[in-house]
Amino acid sequence: MPGHWNILRGMWKEYSRETPGRPLLGIVSAGTALVGTTALAWIVTAQSNPFIAAKLSHWPIAFNIPEGAEQVFSSGEESPPTLGTGGEVSYRIPMKSGGGGELDVAYVLMEKGTSLKEACEELELDDMSDAESKSFGDFKGIVVHGYVSEKATTVSAICIAVHPSGLVVRFRLTMLFMDISRLRLLDQILDSVMVIPAKDSSPSLVMIFPKPV
Repeated sequence: MPGHWNILRGMWKEYSRETPGRPLLGIVSAGTALVGTTALAWIVTAQSNPFIAAKLSHWPIAFNIPEGAEQVFSSGEESPPTLGTGGEVSYRIPMKSGGGGELDVAYVLMEKGTSLKEACEELELDDMSDAESKSFGDFKGIVVHGYVSEKATTVSAICIAVHPSGLVVRFRLTMLFMDISRLRLLDQILDSVMVIPAKDSSPSLVMIFPKPV
């Protein structure tokens, strides 16, 4: 997971700044604290976050969310999707290790054979310079990590991916900077994504024969 390590390197630079008098001791202490905190957070994440299925009507995908996640907004549940339409849902995720997060999921049904570049343009992801490749199921996409606030206290991980059918999805996870290990949640959610086959809505032909006289 290169993206996770890129952010951890930024944390290392912040925590390993020299302190007056005993610079080496400050670096060693900060490094030890960083590694210990990160490892503990990963253990807590793995043990305390069971998943449940998201309940959404008429969506073309199914996916899991952390148990206890609160749905705060949704669209696209009124009717089955058609070409050019989409939906969006937002969840507030409680974090037992001392922080909070938000998960936003969106989809757009585009033409079959839609490229990843076209998908990113449709969902308004302009900066792909630090993007990493990401595949899950038949989806091919990218993940971009970034800072949300100017003080770098909040980070986000955004995945945009496209299915061969033209189905485009975006998963965006936002969380507190010090809860960096929670980015693993995005991988777990993406691994649960499944495409729901569209139901055939064409009318059935019913033959009515007259009763014999």
